[in-house]
Amino acid sequence: MKCPKCRGSLVADDTAEISQSLCGTCGALWLQRSALEAMLRHEAAQRGTELANLALVEGAPRPTGFNCPTGDGHVLDVVTLRGVPVESCASCGGLLLDPSEPDVILERVLSAAKAWAPAYQEMMHLVTKRNTAEINRIRTII
Repeated sequence: MKCPKCRGSLVADDTAEISQSLCGTCGALWLQRSALEAMLRHEAAQRGTELANLALVEGAPRPTGFNCPTGDGHVLDVVTLRGVPVESCASCGGLLLDPSEPDVILERVLSAAKAWAPAYQEMMHLVTKRNTAEINRIRTII
């Protein structure tokens, strides 16, 4: 496969736990969206954070003019993942990231998870409390 950005060779990285290809010329990383999500979850777990929900995409995609490296003829779109613009193929689900982008996305995901954790826990507490009260109310009717 050829790198859409510099036309260098994308070489499969057999040392990684996930399936990915690296460009030997510009350092771009080509991987599936599910592989990025798995990588983010793994890295977050290593840092003691569990990612219950992983909403990455923000905003509408915009065409780039780069072709998908799989050779299927589809044009890559720019999508925003946690504020980081990356190239994405709507057809195969592949993502093209610059060398620093996975770390930036991870830091933003972790930051959001930590910021929302107290609010999420409080919401779940209120939902559980409400559901318990509702169940007890129904039991008194039956």
